Amino acid sequence: MSSLKPPSSVAMPSLPKNIPIYELLRIKKIDELCDPSKQTWVYETTLAGYSIFSRPAIFGGISLCVGLQAGSASLFEELDEKDAAEFRPYSYQGSFLGPAIAKFAIRITVTTLRSTRSFVTRVITLSQPNPADPSQRRNTLVTICDFARRGREGLLDFSAPALNPVTGQPWERPSELRTLADTVDERRKRAMANKDEDEFKRLDFEHRVASLWAGFIDFKTPKDSLMSQTYWATQTHLPSSQSHVPVTDRVMSDWFRFMPDFSDEGVAKISAERPDCVPFRPSTVHTTLFAFILDQLVPITPVVVTQTPRSAAAPDVSLDFSIRFHREDGLDVNQWTLRHFKALTAAAGRSFSQITLWNEEGQILATMSQQGHLVPRKKPSTAKL
Repeated sequence: MSSLKPPSSVAMPSLPKNIPIYELLRIKKIDELCDPSKQTWVYETTLAGYSIFSRPAIFGGISLCVGLQAGSASLFEELDEKDAAEFRPYSYQGSFLGPAIAKFAIRITVTTLRSTRSFVTRVITLSQPNPADPSQRRNTLVTICDFARRGREGLLDFSAPALNPVTGQPWERPSELRTLADTVDERRKRAMANKDEDEFKRLDFEHRVASLWAGFIDFKTPKDSLMSQTYWATQTHLPSSQSHVPVTDRVMSDWFRFMPDFSDEGVAKISAERPDCVPFRPSTVHTTLFAFILDQLVPITPVVVTQTPRSAAAPDVSLDFSIRFHREDGLDVNQWTLRHFKALTAAAGRSFSQITLWNEEGQILATMSQQGHLVPRKKPSTAKL
């Protein structure tokens, strides 16, 4: 979910730089609310009161990540450790019901729809206290997550290629690109030396937006990507090298990798820092972090590809999502992963976009489709008293 105005308009303090972003993703089991006899488990996030953004609503990827993490954790409550570790999420779908705000912890309630030797299906509901009446709770997200036992023999193995729509060729490899932080810093210095105030302002805005993820996610943007040419989707009205390409063929793309060590050893170390919390497990940490990043920038994709000024659109809102994981093993968020954003349609105040993730070998790892609320920004009232 991007930026629907939440019930509270008070901005939350940004996460201090000495606290890793993954601290926002830790969850604890609330034993007194669990009912194993009814196959129901309840968890809550452990760090409230901070936000990645200055707005009150939290980044929707946090909700998707902690929801999937809780669903995965429930497998280890129902099954023994070895058996639970054999399951992988393959489908994660649901609807955003309202913005989660940073002021309160997120409660995640997990219930069972199906549990067989081959498949497990969970209903995952996220809720928070109602700011208007904290004695009441309001739901913010509801999802269905399917897990499948790994190891089934595959009949076919192929993936659609990731192509630059300008050249028709594959995008530059990450080894051929500099990091976003380095390129923006160099361009800012050049703009300052040339006394190009407009360019410096654009780059400074891009720097501030991209630096929100500093120390947690590293990015590289190909030259023809709309991500690069719109200054990290902040200057969507500018012409680009894709302007002659049909709207539905235009692409925002980037390479990303998570910077903390999420190898098996790294995950064990991070988990040991908080033994009172649900551990980040090697069998699930990569899929949960992919869910985190898949929600980034999705609702504004139609605005970017159509070169619509950001100021013309009302705050962007995700309505629903569908994530599918296409590989069960070999996922590694510490390796460079290519991400494609495309908008397929927009009409009737809504839009539909798709995101695809590839590894460096050209294999599709995960896809996400999302419908969003897309309407014109309301003009300021000119009524006179």
